[in-house]
Amino acid sequence: LNPARLQDEAGRFPRDAARRDLGIQNGEVAIVLPGTVCERKGQTDLLHALALLPAETAARIRCFIVGDRPSHYSANLHKLAQELPASVRERLHIVPETDEIVRFYHAADLLVCTSRVESFPRVVLEAMFFGLPGVSARVFGVVEQVGESVNALLYEPGDAGTLAQHLRSLIDDDALRQRFADNSPHVLDTLNTFDEMVTAYAGIFREAAL
Repeated sequence: LNPARLQDEAGRFPRDAARRDLGIQNGEVAIVLPGTVCERKGQTDLLHALALLPAETAARIRCFIVGDRPSHYSANLHKLAQELPASVRERLHIVPETDEIVRFYHAADLLVCTSRVESFPRVVLEAMFFGLPGVSARVFGVVEQVGESVNALLYEPGDAGTLAQHLRSLIDDDALRQRFADNSPHVLDTLNTFDEMVTAYAGIFREAAL
């Protein structure tokens, strides 16, 4: 990550203004799921989970899936969204790809990552930089980034029931969500920086050349 760049971007989108622009009301828990809408990213997990939330929990959320582009998978995602109860559907926003993703991070209270395959996703790092707790599929890469039950809860890909339970825990329990949020920057600090990664790779290349 380039923290200075992210901090500059954050200055363009103050949290209060970002939430107001996105229609997030006081007391609502804003959920963001960033990434290109495609089968590998598994966004349909979130829609299936939203359908399982109790009405009182669903009434607290404002959910943004950010990164939509035309595809068969996108068409299916929109179809599933239309099948949600109206009370949930009106709280879900499927947003086209944007170069203003920081607006959504800064406005959000919770990151969701539903990917089926990941290496070391930047969106998770960026979310932790902005102090977001997370719920993620248990996939390679992500499990090396987050601290399970420290700043994130994990579920098996496709298990919408467990995803719904984790969402409910972090939506309904403000103290738990805040504790995870407070932990996220510290978890991020335990990971290799870009410079440390480059130095490590340079060492491997030197050894291979000898």
